[in-house]
Amino acid sequence: MLCDILGGQLTSFFMAKMYLFHSTLCTPCGVVKRHFANVKYEGIDSILMMDLTDETIDNEANRLADKYGVPEFPLLVIVDDDGNELERYKGPTKINGHIKRLLKKYYTP
Repeated sequence: MLCDILGGQLTSFFMAKMYLFHSTLCTPCGVVKRHFANVKYEGIDSILMMDLTDETIDNEANRLADKYGVPEFPLLVIVDDDGNELERYKGPTKINGHIKRLLKKYYTP
């Protein structure tokens, strides 16, 4: 488990990074984002939201989408500290159905 002590306080860390690739124009993406906003799972606010609404912009979201081969969204991609993909879930049913388990697996409170 990854933990760090800063100034005598134990801080929380993900054992992996979670990227949610989405678009503001995507109805199923809105379902996932609303679910994330309404649940109280510890660590859910640390999921990195990658907005792919404008694919012409050279930004981190589009670079990561290219790296991980994001064919459609919503797509949740979980990677280790070296950027190696560990898991991926596509669509609101799978993402919303697995998020609690994934946070328990990868988030260290």
